[in-house]
Amino acid sequence: MTKMSRSRADRFKGHDEFEGFKDNYHSDFWKYPNELEEHWYYLSGSEQKVLDFILRQTFGFRKSSDWISLSQFVNGVGEKNHGTGLSISQVRRAITGLEEKGFIIVERHKNSTSKFFLTGK
Repeated sequence: MTKMSRSRADRFKGHDEFEGFKDNYHSDFWKYPNELEEHWYYLSGSEQKVLDFILRQTFGFRKSSDWISLSQFVNGVGEKNHGTGLSISQVRRAITGLEEKGFIIVERHKNSTSKFFLTGK
């Protein structure tokens, strides 16, 4: 853990813990979760971008989880989705931060794509 991320993690101790996302993936569209409104200040810019990407790949396609590669975070998926605009190292740090803060759960598979879950109630 870097010096910066350690101090960021210390900032969150004693604050309201993020309680998870409501089941939002069963409709014909997805709305940005209101649950985040009180928690945005916890996130760095890269964490917000990565979380938005995960939200789009899950809630946006009415799924509770998705297999997402690091290259998809960086380069996007398909013609219209251009990714986060972050480097692989920035994406890795953002994923670690989101896990530490309780926004996501990552199921890692050696030498393979990881499966991303949004924390839920």
